Parts: sequence; structure tokens; C-alpha cells
Amino acid sequence: MPTLEEALEAALAHHRAGQLHQAEQRYREILQAMPDHADVLHLLGLAMHQQGRHEPSVEYIERAVRINPGQPVFHYNLGQVYQTLGRLPETIASYQRAIVCQPDFAEAHNG
Repeated sequence: MPTLEEALEAALAHHRAGQLHQAEQRYREILQAMPDHADVLHLLGLAMHQQGRHEPSVEYIERAVRINPGQPVFHYNLGQVYQTLGRLPETIASYQRAIVCQPDFAEAHNG
């Protein structure tokens, strides 16, 4: 059985290669063992968003934000999903939270 680090690296390799379905499966396997792993929740939500499944991706990224609210990239990517969904107030709020966490986060400023 792979360690958490090995399982996460395998999932990330799939994600980086654009094999989003396989990455999603690996992220879900990791979450079965560690349901509150903020990074994996975020990555699962991101993979779902990249596959065009925006509404369900919000749930996972929001969970990641609740667990680790100080992670600017979580807020930024949540803003990206909200923007895709046309949810402007949530988009702005997410980008602003990303900037509060990391004032020099250029992408969030541009959002």
C-alpha cells in the first residue's frame, strides 16, 4: 500500500499530465483515508472544475478553505470557479481573501 506522500504524488502526476479523471480517482482514494486533507480537497475541486463540473467543485474547494483559511491559492481558485459560474459577489470576495492572505498575489489582484 502506498504512503500518503506516494499516493499524492501519483495523483499529482496524473493531474499535471492532464489525466484529470485518473487524478480525481486518486484524490478520492486519499480522501477516504484522510477526509479533511485540505490540499487534496482543493486539488479534487480544481480537477473537477477543469473537467467542467463547476458546481460540485465549489463544495470541495470551500471545504478546503474552511480547513485552511490562510491558503491564498484556495481562495483564488475558488474565485475562479465562482467567476466561471457568474457569481460575481463571491468571486470578488474570494479574490479579496486571497489578497489578504498574500498581498503580493498578482493573479488575485488581476481577478
